[in-house]
Amino acid sequence: MIQKVFQVFLIVSIGIVLTGTLNTSAQNQPSNDNGEFAVLFSGAVLGATLGALSVGFFEFSSEWASYCSGKLSAQELVKRHEERYTSWSFPSLMLGPAVGAAAGIVVVSQFYGLEGNIGRGFARGVVGVGAGLGAGCFLLRATKWSALEFIVTVLPIGWAAFGAVDSYNAQSRSSPHMSDEQASSLPSMSLTLWSLRF
Repeated sequence: MIQKVFQVFLIVSIGIVLTGTLNTSAQNQPSNDNGEFAVLFSGAVLGATLGALSVGFFEFSSEWASYCSGKLSAQELVKRHEERYTSWSFPSLMLGPAVGAAAGIVVVSQFYGLEGNIGRGFARGVVGVGAGLGAGCFLLRATKWSALEFIVTVLPIGWAAFGAVDSYNAQSRSSPHMSDEQASSLPSMSLTLWSLRF
């Protein structure tokens, strides 16, 4: 119970800090690639966190971390998943943080006049969620330190946000380097994101 309260407190704190960062940054347009990346990353993390909360991803990743640390056996993990989730739940659990990260990037891009390849960013976000779960499990099994469990539950969020922003390849709308392919992918991906509401 205390661990869940701590998780909610930390997630809310991260959301407040990121929102403050975005509000502060909104007053000063990012003038370089590092500034753009930081602003987009903040939006992606906030979006991924909200997306994860909306589909119950943190409960899922917490059980996954317990399994990886040896607190849950494979049979117990499967039994819990059979009780809580349907076969359609797992795609939404993986897509929730990635859709949230992509939506966060789109919202921040609108504020700063940026464009990029949101389709590629979304795909890397999904890969980031899976990679975060795998890397976190490897970390717990290698260290055998159960204190890392909370870090493992949030690691997929960070990886999803980083992968999405890195592949988004943000450019200013007025930039002549913006390719037609990147510009045309934004409207189609926005429709895809709206159709994946859960």
